[in-house]
Amino acid sequence: MLSSDLTNSSPKRPETLNNALRLLAKWRHTLLQNTVIQNNGTRVLSGPFESLEYLSQSLEGCYIPKILGWYEQPLHKTIEAVISTSYDVILNIGCAEGY
Repeated sequence: MLSSDLTNSSPKRPETLNNALRLLAKWRHTLLQNTVIQNNGTRVLSGPFESLEYLSQSLEGCYIPKILGWYEQPLHKTIEAVISTSYDVILNIGCAEGY
């Protein structure tokens, strides 16, 4: 068990410490995610998808950069260019959450 492995002053396997750190990182990410949602709701806060209602959790990738509008930051200019066109339909294939 992880807690008993960590109480040992010198864990026998390096992956024990690695697993503990990964678990703590996931816990911290969830705590931060819940804080962002509690303070700002689930609307994207900036970028070309600003004001878009988003999910309360992410299927792929990190949630916080997506809700802050930073996740696709390298593509902002391209996305804005596509949005400003007069296309009747834009088909997006390959996005996990579909936004």
